[in-house]
Amino acid sequence: MDSVPEASAAILAGGQGRRLGHDKGAILLGGRPLLTRVAERLAPLTDDLTVVLRAGQELPISGPWRIVHEGALCGGLLAGLVAALEGAQHELVWVVGCDMPFISAALLCYERTVIGDSDVAMPRVPLGLEPLHALYRRQAVASIRALAASGERRLSALSLGLSVRCIDLEELPPAGDPLRPFFNINTASDLARAERLLADR
Repeated sequence: MDSVPEASAAILAGGQGRRLGHDKGAILLGGRPLLTRVAERLAPLTDDLTVVLRAGQELPISGPWRIVHEGALCGGLLAGLVAALEGAQHELVWVVGCDMPFISAALLCYERTVIGDSDVAMPRVPLGLEPLHALYRRQAVASIRALAASGERRLSALSLGLSVRCIDLEELPPAGDPLRPFFNINTASDLARAERLLADR
């Protein structure tokens, strides 16, 4: 039986969180920083955990991770993705957002079993592909860098230049709300909803 390949994990935490008043990673959910909550879900899956920050950004909290900063390529999430892949130690790299406190370890592990020769294994939700709960091959960084250098900033454009293994949620065993892992926090109302979800688990 083939062994399961090792994978790195990267948390994109460069967002300024303007609608929330400060950097998202330090925002408290249930009394603990969002970044800490996401890191704790990833830590059992990998021996190489990084946090990607924007250029010049400092992190007010510490944890079991390495810090990687975005380069001067461009702004936006594509720059964070490039930094995540370039800073990884393994060929496979999970990439998630720091504002996604309910990421699914089961789904992440499933991505690793089905990625095959594709550049990325990415869930497909009703609104489209979810590039920030996905598993990437580090070798795809050249294509992503070229996309960013062209001025593109949308993560949704990744599907144009990469081979994508789309994961339909129906492939997974039923386990509560299938969209919960993709819930992300952008506003105060999102944060209030996350507090309710945390209390209801």
